[in-house]
Amino acid sequence: MSSVIYRLQYQSNLTNAEKECARYFIQNINLVRGKSITELAQLSGYSIATISRLCKKINRSGFETFQQQLSEEIDSQSLDANFPFSKDDTRLEVREKLGQLYQTTIKQTEESINDETIEAIIDAIDSVDSVTVYSSPQYLSHANTFQTKFENHDFYVNIIPQQYFKSAARVSGPTSVSFVWSYEDDQKLIEIARILKQQGGKVIVISSPRATTLIENSTYHIALTSFEKPEVKISTFASLLSMSYVLDYIVSCLFMKHYDENMMRILNNS
Repeated sequence: MSSVIYRLQYQSNLTNAEKECARYFIQNINLVRGKSITELAQLSGYSIATISRLCKKINRSGFETFQQQLSEEIDSQSLDANFPFSKDDTRLEVREKLGQLYQTTIKQTEESINDETIEAIIDAIDSVDSVTVYSSPQYLSHANTFQTKFENHDFYVNIIPQQYFKSAARVSGPTSVSFVWSYEDDQKLIEIARILKQQGGKVIVISSPRATTLIENSTYHIALTSFEKPEVKISTFASLLSMSYVLDYIVSCLFMKHYDENMMRILNNS
């Protein structure tokens, strides 16, 4: 069964009020934890009835079970992704803590993947000869790796430099398939996603769940781990690993779609 946090992000049968309430919970997850339903209603501005309905849809057992499961999930992610080690840690402790962070990151990313969404994305990519990537600076190295892996399979990935974002988006068409990558909401990329959708193409956003406006302008969304916060951090360990995992999964799924053909090409080129 998927996690409570995942279901808050992706539950499909919510009313508009429940969706807004779920979004508030995600954006204020630690503030929500441990509060009574009355306190949450006062804090969030949503009615007790809305919160109660949301929690029943999320876990079928109601508010108290929701709070219990939420606390357990937060405790299981107790390692701070922004500062996973301290000044006094030994090298062994640093290694162990990074290993723990990586395992938790992969687990959360895996749980956030929706198979129907991935299938639709794979079908969309498979229907074209090339895809376009609009990326925040954080993920440019991933874009280059993504491009190289696809070139090995006779497929072109066009990485758009930031200065050409608008001009490239405006000449896209209804058959285009574009990736938009950003951990948080980014005004430039939000504008690009809107233009791409207006042009009728498919927009695949890969971001954390906190990039709510960017997600609203996507055709499909894949969620990165939401451990990291926008404040100062040692490094973006979790989000970079999460992106690598998602992209490798996409490449692998495309390879599997034409497995025999791809294996024959590899053998012929060896």
